[in-house]
Amino acid sequence: MKILVLTDHNKHSEQNSVYDLIREMQQQQPTSLVEIASRGIAENAPFFTDFSTDVLHVRKVTEEFSFSQKDVFFSKTTNSRKIQFYDRILLRLPRPVSDGFFPFLRNIFDENKIINRPSGIERTSNKLFLLNYPDLCPPMTHIKSIEDIEGFAAEFPIVLKPLESYSGIGLVKIDGSNVWLENQKTDRKTFFRQLEKEPFEYLGMKFLSGVHLGDKRILVCGDVVLGATLRLPPRDSWICNISHGGRALAATLDEREQKMVKRLIPDMKKHGVLIYGLDTLSDEDGNRYLSEINTLSPGGISPAQRSSNTPVVQSAARGIWDYILKA
Repeated sequence: MKILVLTDHNKHSEQNSVYDLIREMQQQQPTSLVEIASRGIAENAPFFTDFSTDVLHVRKVTEEFSFSQKDVFFSKTTNSRKIQFYDRILLRLPRPVSDGFFPFLRNIFDENKIINRPSGIERTSNKLFLLNYPDLCPPMTHIKSIEDIEGFAAEFPIVLKPLESYSGIGLVKIDGSNVWLENQKTDRKTFFRQLEKEPFEYLGMKFLSGVHLGDKRILVCGDVVLGATLRLPPRDSWICNISHGGRALAATLDEREQKMVKRLIPDMKKHGVLIYGLDTLSDEDGNRYLSEINTLSPGGISPAQRSSNTPVVQSAARGIWDYILKA
């Protein structure tokens, strides 16, 4: 079996799970070939950015595949291969993804052999996909105008989420006349003047005052919950992402979250999504609600293993191999 992993090492930090996960995949199936191509090397720009070639510069995954600030692994000599050489592709590609990349990829490689399926990622990673689950989420609405914002914010404090945002980038909190652009405070008039400069769309969601209790990342592969981490926001912040200074602790699922996962599993399978993360937040009474679904490159696999001292990485790799070998 020949596996290609698509990623971007320039977007990685030492928290990124791709290194532990892919090394574990190679160890579990040592007779298989696992190679990796990074969007972060210049030679791959014609593929990832220009969509002008089906040839990639790749490196074989070995024990030395690990994160390094000096790009030790990816700075070494690569091999050139046509993408059709591989049996399967595993996407561990951080955002942002260039417009047109997924259609290009589907055109040159059978997307049913890509984990996760690109068309499924496009469908499920858009924030509006959450509108399919009103009973699992806080009150929410599709925002397309300042009038929409004013009407929704008249009911309660709200959060505005750009439809393709990630890592907490571009989040807006509105509470009365006060507005926070991520953690920078401003006012409604200033914010609205900025919005008037160009068209915009958000998913508007009620702000849950239990955010200080943490954002729980739940990791799922197929039918199996791999683990969970509770990401606590830094002091005086309402954003829990690790990239914004949050910290991660081991966590377990409550009954409501178990029902969320059970509800989502068949829908994710229908869209060709094998491995994903879902996030939950608490209201003032401690009830948890679905706030995000991440299906492009869900983080948290390695942190979940470290915080819980359970074999989360091994379970994820085994789940991916089971899916590949049974297909």
